[in-house]
Amino acid sequence: MNRRSALITTGSLLLPQWLKGCTLHTPTPASSEELFLAYAAEHGWQEGAVDASLLTSTAVGFFKEVSIKGLAPEDGDQLLFQWGTYDWGQGASFEFDITRQFITAGAATDAGISHLRVTAHYQPTAGLTSIKSGNVWCKSKQDSGAFEQLIRSSSSFAGVRAITPKKVSVSWGPV
Repeated sequence: MNRRSALITTGSLLLPQWLKGCTLHTPTPASSEELFLAYAAEHGWQEGAVDASLLTSTAVGFFKEVSIKGLAPEDGDQLLFQWGTYDWGQGASFEFDITRQFITAGAATDAGISHLRVTAHYQPTAGLTSIKSGNVWCKSKQDSGAFEQLIRSSSSFAGVRAITPKKVSVSWGPV
């Protein structure tokens, strides 16, 4: 059975192994953080041992393999790769971030938009701060393979590829 499949046999639902530890089994934007952490653990994430390559393959894999319910049919589920050096009041950090954006079906305002952010924070070095900040969107699961290749060929990926991040954060919330 692949990760996306769930079989119904004799009235019981068989869940993929990575989903069995979750308290929420319906994939919604609100449950996406818990689902991602379970998915990540199944794909080799260990605290202090997540690098840009593992972050990229896991975030893109989660986007490809886990369908979230209740989203707008067009542009309701997208992936954003963003990078740059920022200071949010706690000191400068180079951020390598892959964000999954959800837009709830029928939402007429920004209240229906939420993000699942997966961010690696690096100590800024001269090499990292020289990388111009930027972002690129992936608007469909069909484009996710090319999108992952784009991330892996980027100057930001090259800049952090051999560096251990000082922190990796995963968070979900409204815009």
